[in-house]
Amino acid sequence: PFAAPAMSSLFLGVVKMRVFAGGKASDPPTDVEFVAVPSTPPVVRNVAPSSGVNNGGESGVPPVVVSIKLQNMYTVASPGTVSFVVTLPGSQEGSVTVGADTSFSTIAQTDLTFTLPQFSDGGTANVMFFVAGREHLNQTFPFTVLDNRRSELSYAFPQTGKAGGVTTTVEVEVSRFGTQADGVTPTALSDVVVTTDVGVSAATASLQGFRILSDGSTAVLDIAVSRSQASALAMTVTVKLCAINQLCAKRTATFPFTFRDPAATFVLYYNPLQTFVDGQIPMVVQVENLPTACNASDLVVSVGPNNASSVTLIRGAATLGGIDATLELVIPGVSTPVTVSPRLLIPKLGLSVSMGADLTYIQAPNPIINQLTGVFPKSASLLTETFVQLEVQSFAGVTATSDIVVEFRWPCPAATCSTPTVIKPTVQSFTRKDPTAYPTAIQDITITIRTPVLSLSLESSAVRIITYHAQKNQRQATYNNFNMKDPTSPVVSGMTTDESFVGTDEIKVRASASTEVSALVTNAKSAIVGIVVADVSYDIATSIYDAAARQAYAVWSQPSDTGSLLSVNPQGAYVYGQTRYEANCGSGCTTSCCGDGACPLCTCSHSCFTLQYYDDLQPFVTFNTALEGPEIGGTQILVTVARLPSVASVSELSVIFDGAYYAETFLQSSSDEETRLQIYTPAVEMDNLPTRLVSVEIVVTARPDRSVSLDPGFLYRAVDPVVSNVAPTTGKSTGGVPVTVTILYFPVGAIGFDFDSTRLLDDSVTVSENTVQRTIVTFSTPESLPGIKTVRVFPKSNPFSDKAKTFDFVVEDASQIALRAPIPVESMHQPLPGSTGRLFVSNYPAYETTATIRWVGTGAAGVDVSVSPAIAVSGGIATMEYQRPTASALGTAIATLTVRPTDPAIAAIVADKMVQWAYKFYDGG
Repeated sequence: PFAAPAMSSLFLGVVKMRVFAGGKASDPPTDVEFVAVPSTPPVVRNVAPSSGVNNGGESGVPPVVVSIKLQNMYTVASPGTVSFVVTLPGSQEGSVTVGADTSFSTIAQTDLTFTLPQFSDGGTANVMFFVAGREHLNQTFPFTVLDNRRSELSYAFPQTGKAGGVTTTVEVEVSRFGTQADGVTPTALSDVVVTTDVGVSAATASLQGFRILSDGSTAVLDIAVSRSQASALAMTVTVKLCAINQLCAKRTATFPFTFRDPAATFVLYYNPLQTFVDGQIPMVVQVENLPTACNASDLVVSVGPNNASSVTLIRGAATLGGIDATLELVIPGVSTPVTVSPRLLIPKLGLSVSMGADLTYIQAPNPIINQLTGVFPKSASLLTETFVQLEVQSFAGVTATSDIVVEFRWPCPAATCSTPTVIKPTVQSFTRKDPTAYPTAIQDITITIRTPVLSLSLESSAVRIITYHAQKNQRQATYNNFNMKDPTSPVVSGMTTDESFVGTDEIKVRASASTEVSALVTNAKSAIVGIVVADVSYDIATSIYDAAARQAYAVWSQPSDTGSLLSVNPQGAYVYGQTRYEANCGSGCTTSCCGDGACPLCTCSHSCFTLQYYDDLQPFVTFNTALEGPEIGGTQILVTVARLPSVASVSELSVIFDGAYYAETFLQSSSDEETRLQIYTPAVEMDNLPTRLVSVEIVVTARPDRSVSLDPGFLYRAVDPVVSNVAPTTGKSTGGVPVTVTILYFPVGAIGFDFDSTRLLDDSVTVSENTVQRTIVTFSTPESLPGIKTVRVFPKSNPFSDKAKTFDFVVEDASQIALRAPIPVESMHQPLPGSTGRLFVSNYPAYETTATIRWVGTGAAGVDVSVSPAIAVSGGIATMEYQRPTASALGTAIATLTVRPTDPAIAAIVADKMVQWAYKFYDGG
């Protein structure tokens, strides 16, 4: 460390610094940048967290420590020089000034922390900060102060229900409803007051039960709402905890609830609520009370200026006003982003029904071809057909190869032509990366093309590949430098350096010092006589030619970046070179033509190559694990970085995804030679894309000039939750069976279950793990009829989202029928005409059944007769009345009662129930 000399404003910028010792000087010089003392307020780059409770630091409540990352701030000498003025409008405290707790400051970036002061209320606070002596360069940012004694509604579901005497139970979660520290946790129903803004004659709302979650503060309440009149009504329900009167106003939450006409056609929900302007993806609409007489052809779903297509009607159970129904349709496209209000129209009945929420169309993305991995192979011959695969992200929906256009564009040097030559190869086939994706949805695809035979009508060149949808030619994906080669021309096919870098016709060379480079040329007709890089000729140290193999080899020394190319492009400076086999190439021949892909002004035989100067003093990644994972984050990346400035703690660096998302990072080791990090990816917004490649930058706070990026970035994949395991998959009809469900990639938060359309209460659901990667939840089955039941698990924050998942659960009949006294054990073998008997059966199934009683004789009694009794069931006991059987002889028999379900779905999984008893036929004479 040393003190740089003060510089006047005339010397702002980069200067060269050399160290002299013993008559020698360091070479190359080191760049030192002098910047002006900031004359404008600092820039707030990040605030974390952006909200916190108002009573942090009280007993049992941790203090709220806020971290701020700043740029363009005068270097902070110590935390004591910084002041934070926190102003909360409407609070008793008004403004409170606190100092910084910690500071880490460099010219490039400053990190500060402070502890949020306590307030009596909550709201949006304005935080102003400044350094002592530079108060005029203050900066502000907002901070949300959460009143830890004021309740907040987390969710209320459902928020609509039928009028006409139907009771709807609304599950309501309220955070900060009660705290043990305040002694106001509700213990009895009478502690909670539920009211509405309409009279009791119009609607009622009452508390049926509540549960306090493990945090001791969050309450889940079950509120029953009902309206006797069969007409629509909107109301607001208020829940108050009034165990302590002075806190009643704060321990309050409200939610809206709408009663709907029980016979009116109503759209319960639809999904999705957002799509690209292309449209052409499926939508599911759930409708209540659809008129029975309607067919799919009678239904019109209006989506803004257009109507949906391919409407399919799936009929459900009968209702008071018709039927429950599910509509499946295809969303139409629009020309520009817009938000519309869809409606369900039934023209023949004059009905127009709002579908509730708006549908948002967003701009469709441009397709992308990854420049590193998106094309294989990366070259083809001009003389033969070659199959080439293009991996294209976010391509518009295709149904046939004719929807896909691929162009090869030859470069067009300005001196020789005005428009590029365009060749369209044959599109052979395409496959969807996700075979389950809807065909016309924007998605990732693999396109297979067949290159044309050009018979040297065009020269060897690096061509540009462009592909687009035939109907959407403004959205194009581009791949640069696909090599169309003349297999008879000399070509650089291998390069190496003294740093052990290898390449084909492109290689990295040091910027700080010279690099020994070797090049191998195939199809060479003579030895290499010249090496020219950036129009500068270099001496050849070694030149070898093998005439039999037609291979030429040359070695030369490439000097350092004397032209400071890296200062223009710090990410890497590219220069073009030629291996020449003749001395005279013409005065118009320049190596820059290699960047264009064609050199028509070069009259000599030559081959092109590319050198990339890189900052060999800059950190670089030597190892990383896979750079691909789900959108929800949580993927572990192990990274080793060489030459990264050493850090003592992970707080001294940041790992930033997509320029905005800070990753959770753990420091494994750090030295001047090597730093090892364990990174967990943050969740990102996918913007409706199936995949998204984002940048990943590792930045040491004290040395942002020595940042390093993971190449090519991290590829996020949109994921759909997957039910990976259900155990057990069967249970008895009596209920109470614990079922454990494992779901991958399920949203973090409150979880709900529908069991055969019955909402399960929270006390029957236990969550043992809920992370971005895996959720493990156990629910207890309710009592139900036997059959295959559909179980739906959903995030309560968005119950009808596409993240909800379903699976089947088989309910087995748990009951075993038994005979009740009096049991008929004998009868005359020749009964009187019309004579009947009765049989009483307990534990009788609740589902519809048929029954048969059969008598089969034993010993000498030749009896085999069956009757079908009439059945009446009440309270689980069946009364069966039957015609007494006629037997051909006296003696004993075995009577068998067989009961079987009439519903084929139940019969498929429930075995016949049987009971037997001894019977005797006697002589009635």
